[in-house]
Amino acid sequence: MNDVIGVPEEEVIGVFCVLQKKADPDIVPHKTLRRMQHVAEYIRKINFYLPEMKRLLYDGVEIDYYPRRSLYAFNTPCGLCDYAGLCVYGSLEGYAIGYDATERQYAKPYVSPTEIIRYETCPRQWAYYKTGITSVYRGAASECGTCQHKGIFAYLIEGKDPVEVFIEEWHKLENEKYLKYGQKDSFKSLLGIGEKLMKKFPEKWESWGIETVSAEQKASVEFDNFILKGKPDLKGRKEGRIIIWDWKFTGVNYSDIWTLLSDQMTGYAALHLLQPVEVA
Repeated sequence: MNDVIGVPEEEVIGVFCVLQKKADPDIVPHKTLRRMQHVAEYIRKINFYLPEMKRLLYDGVEIDYYPRRSLYAFNTPCGLCDYAGLCVYGSLEGYAIGYDATERQYAKPYVSPTEIIRYETCPRQWAYYKTGITSVYRGAASECGTCQHKGIFAYLIEGKDPVEVFIEEWHKLENEKYLKYGQKDSFKSLLGIGEKLMKKFPEKWESWGIETVSAEQKASVEFDNFILKGKPDLKGRKEGRIIIWDWKFTGVNYSDIWTLLSDQMTGYAALHLLQPVEVA
C-alpha cells in the first residue's frame, strides 16, 4: 500500500527538453518543479476518474458508453485522433480498417501519466486504447522523435555518435507503408531536421553538466485501488539534485504555463517521490 500521507515534503526538478521541429531547429529545455503537494493533487485526480474507468475494465460496459472528446470541453471540435474511424463506424469491420485488437485483462487498474492525459482528452479514445485496440498507422514525426531518442540514449549510455544512430534508425523506416506524414513533412525533411538536432545535442548536454542516472527505467507505485506506472525518458543528477527529463520532438512552442501545469511531469515526479510508508 502507498499513500501520500506521511511522506516527507520533497521536491523534484523536471525538464521538458524540446527538440524543435523546424528547418533551423534548436534544443530548448523548459524547467519546472514538482512538490509533494502537486503529487497529492494528482493522486486525488486519478481517484476521481477511477470509478468511470473501472466500468470498462470490470463492469462490462460498451465503449460507446464513454463520451467523445474531453469531459470538460464538449463544445470543442474533435481533434480526429487515430480512433476517428471507429467513432464514426463503430466497428473493426467494414469501413473502419487499419486497427489491431488485443484482449487485455486487469487484476488491478494500471494507469500511467500518458493514460491520464488520454482519458482527459477523450474518454472514448482511452477506452479504445485500454481494451487493446490500436491503429496500425504511425505518425512519421512521432517515429522520427523516437529515432532521435535512440540516438540520444546511445550517446548518453554507450558513448556512440547520436547522428549515426539516428540516421541508421530513421532509414529503417524509409519504406514503411504505415507511416503517416504531415502536410509539410517528408522522409527527407525529417531526416534533415533530426540530423541537425543530433549534431547539436552532445554540446548542449555537456554544457548543462548533467550526470546520467538512468534511461527509460520503468517504475510503479501500488495504491489500494490502482497501480501508477510510468517510464520517464531519463533521470539525471546535478549538484545532488535529481532531474527528470522528457524529450519532445515538436513544432509547438511550449509556454511557461504548459510546463508548470503539465500532469505528465507530475506523474513522473510521483513515481520518483512516493515510497512505501506506514500509515497510521
